[in-house]
Amino acid sequence: TLEYVQLRYSGFTLASGSELQSLTTGGIGNATVISHVQSFNSSDDGVELFGGEPKLDHFIVVGAEDDSFDIDTGAKADIQYAIAVQRSGVGDNALELDSPDGDYDFTALPRTNAQFSNFTFVATGSGSQAIRARGRADLTMVNGVVVKPGGNCLRIDEEDDAAAGSRTDEMARRC
Repeated sequence: TLEYVQLRYSGFTLASGSELQSLTTGGIGNATVISHVQSFNSSDDGVELFGGEPKLDHFIVVGAEDDSFDIDTGAKADIQYAIAVQRSGVGDNALELDSPDGDYDFTALPRTNAQFSNFTFVATGSGSQAIRARGRADLTMVNGVVVKPGGNCLRIDEEDDAAAGSRTDEMARRC
């Protein structure tokens, strides 16, 4: 159980592709309680969930320098009452969703599946979209608001031609 916690000025980039987030979970079970948590001004992601069945509620990410919420490696995440607010010009995505390594490999298992309900994302960071999904990850979003002034609301990247290994932006939608 992790309840009523504020994580401030955390996170760190060790090397390219090797970062420490404000909060990282790895394969946690669905009985783990993460509730009423705030990540404030992380130097990387506000929260990154690797695998497992994380359930978060009342989770706020403010000012993360990379992604606010990053869900990866087959996580089956259920997140309720979430807020992501990026600092102007800083931060990548309010939400980044990937399946296992090889982000564009549609055969990779397990596939990531995230569900958000009752959420607000204010994406004023440097990324060109508020939400980015890759690797055939599944995403359900219910009862929420996404704001991305001058950018795309949702971008879904998938492999265009498996043999050629080319990548394409399959869909980009304005908020």
